[in-house]
Amino acid sequence: MVIDLAVPTRAWAALHGHLVVVSHLTERFGTFFIIVLGGSVVGAVTGVSGVEFTWESWVVAGLCFTVGLVLWWIYFDLADTSVVGRGVLGLIFVYGHFPLLAGVAAFGAGTKLAVTDAGQPGLGPGARWTLAGGIAAFALSLALLHIAAESTSLGDRTFLGRLGLAAVTILLAAAGGGIAPLGFVAVVAAAVLAQLSLEAAAPRTQGPPESLGRPQNGLNRAVEAFVTHSPIP
Repeated sequence: MVIDLAVPTRAWAALHGHLVVVSHLTERFGTFFIIVLGGSVVGAVTGVSGVEFTWESWVVAGLCFTVGLVLWWIYFDLADTSVVGRGVLGLIFVYGHFPLLAGVAAFGAGTKLAVTDAGQPGLGPGARWTLAGGIAAFALSLALLHIAAESTSLGDRTFLGRLGLAAVTILLAAAGGGIAPLGFVAVVAAAVLAQLSLEAAAPRTQGPPESLGRPQNGLNRAVEAFVTHSPIP
């Protein structure tokens, strides 16, 4: 696994100076995102087959399905992927998908647990951390991609909103044991929908062209020097 994690940096050094085809990378990662999200939904549906559903279970399942749709919407329509064209900083896009996809998979597992435990007084730690913690990992990963992209800043409301969503879901995961499952999922869904509304209303920045070189700002030069083991120009 260590070798697999190190491959992108070495591959980047080997391809030094070549253009980056932005659409190729985003399409491949987008396909993987669909596979993970779809697999999570299928796994949750399969896992609860044969379970006697109550009205709470149906509502929890519907809310979690809605959250899954919103995650898809934010990722494909609202996430800024221009970091891919920022030279070696494009590695942030690659490594940022590790916690992002893990979070989506965890959300799917949490959905199954929340549906099956919908009639209980509260969700256990495992259900809370997989469901809400998965959303937090997704939000923090997108916040990292956003702040590394072009024309963004620490005061960007999309960036701050994603940090806020992560904070709310982490708080719920840590201290939401006394909340009924339906109420817990409803708060998570409300927070995700609020983030969608915030991002949809935010000014859109122009995406990167089809392929870009490696713009040489200070941060880019420092990271590229680290990857290629060469002096900073």
